[in-house]
Amino acid sequence: MIKIDPEAEVINLVNRIKNEFDTNITKEELAYKICEKYKVKVQEEHFVESTSDGRYVRETDCTYKPRTIFTLFHEILHFLIEKEGAEIIEILTNHSTSTYKDSLEQLCDFGASEFLLPQQELLALLE
Repeated sequence: MIKIDPEAEVINLVNRIKNEFDTNITKEELAYKICEKYKVKVQEEHFVESTSDGRYVRETDCTYKPRTIFTLFHEILHFLIEKEGAEIIEILTNHSTSTYKDSLEQLCDFGASEFLLPQQELLALLE
């Protein structure tokens, strides 16, 4: 049995998506262009019914505090994993129900970080 690394799959997903867009745009512009392409609705206002920075509602609803670009990318990752990440979902289904959500949240954080500061760039900076 071949063990697939979910983080590597998220990096591949992020790179596939980033390669579809102009490299000379800001991270915020990239986030909005991704939302535009996939018809993800972005609501730029605070919401009081939750204490979290963002919320993903199945299909095309993504809400976040406007100052938190990381949260926007995190929520975009939820959408992308659902729509484009069948391999990632398959890997995560090997976890128990109680850890699936936690694993998914960690991967969305990881993917958001990859959008903002790719692992290869970080490693180059550290050298």
